[in-house]
Amino acid sequence: ARLPEWVILLTSVVAWGGMAVALWRSARLAAVAPAPMPGLKLAGTSFAAVFLTEWADPGQLTAAVLAAQTGAASTVWAGAVAAMVVKIGAGLALTGVARRWVQPHTWRRGGAVAFAVFGVLALFSIH
Repeated sequence: ARLPEWVILLTSVVAWGGMAVALWRSARLAAVAPAPMPGLKLAGTSFAAVFLTEWADPGQLTAAVLAAQTGAASTVWAGAVAAMVVKIGAGLALTGVARRWVQPHTWRRGGAVAFAVFGVLALFSIH
């Protein structure tokens, strides 16, 4: 909570930008030669996507401050994990329905554009 705001925002900009580049590249590769990812690589990619884009975001920082102020780290952790499970579950459900109409490389490109937009928005919020 004591870190300068610009450090937190710059961390977000780098994370969003890195994910945008990674997704854009994976979309290009998938369009040329689509191949399923092995389970461990898929799990690692999913972990990196969530971990890096959630790092130092307002929700994560709020949870850290709540845990520090209340001393109830396990309760805050349970609430934060429940929120992530619901958020990711909703995203998976939406994707499962929509993938009937949208090709995987299009999803990846759309995700890359969304990440880039979020990174630019974070960049412009640095004071």
